[in-house]
Amino acid sequence: MIKTIAKKLSVFVLALSLLLMSAVQFSADSYLVSKDGFYYLIENSEAVIYGYDYNNRTTDIVVPNTISDYPVTKIAPRAFSNNTKLTSISFTDAMSLKSIGKYAFYACSSIEEIIIPGWLNSIGEFAFQDCTALKSVSIYSNVSVIPEQAFGNCISLEKINIPSTVKSIGSYAFYNCSALTELTLSKNIADIVNGAFYNCPNLTLYGYYDTVAESYAEQNNIPFVHLDKKVISGDVNLDGKIDINDVTLLQRYIAGESVLTDDAVKAADFNKDRIIDIIDATAIQTFIAHGQN
Repeated sequence: MIKTIAKKLSVFVLALSLLLMSAVQFSADSYLVSKDGFYYLIENSEAVIYGYDYNNRTTDIVVPNTISDYPVTKIAPRAFSNNTKLTSISFTDAMSLKSIGKYAFYACSSIEEIIIPGWLNSIGEFAFQDCTALKSVSIYSNVSVIPEQAFGNCISLEKINIPSTVKSIGSYAFYNCSALTELTLSKNIADIVNGAFYNCPNLTLYGYYDTVAESYAEQNNIPFVHLDKKVISGDVNLDGKIDINDVTLLQRYIAGESVLTDDAVKAADFNKDRIIDIIDATAIQTFIAHGQN
């Protein structure tokens, strides 16, 4: 009898809480749909996954593309937060999905892998924070920002790719990711907020010369491996020094007797006028003659 009363009370509290959310956040044209243990908010001809039935939590979630003929476009803030039973989440069928809200999977401490598909445009702050079992994240989407604490305290995270579309990494985005050992950052990243990789003691960053990633690594004493060669102006044969061999190669190139790589062409443009000609060869000779190598 007591268990029956407790169960009815639990259902009543859940219904009341949803009613209160409805009164505070939903517009007049919005309504809730319950299906497969999820609650959807239908609004503006779109469906948003608003939450789940706490009493009927599932370990595996497949996000649908539509619900009641409405495209599922968003996962609301905190929709699955603290769902400790959740072990996997699939977005493969959810081709209408565009965004994951703040704290959406916060403290889902049993998820081990996340694959973010190409059609998803944004990830909210703290979206996967405290997913302590998360080991692998694959991002195939066009996201431009890895936001604040998105993967903070994911202590088991070993592998994540940052796509070249990402231009900014927010504060403490990967703080305390102690299992993360390697991360490649593209030339397109324009901003890495201080603390983005705080307390990642085993991390080595991979990237390119003269980039924000390189500067960030230097400023924060993070090991950095260059994926390209540093081009020295005048070093036409790319051997790390400037000497008569570079002049000879450049003269042959100007005469049409040799071919240069893109990096070699960049080095050959000694006067930076974007024209490779005898003036560059003469300038390099003068540079060598004055012992400035």
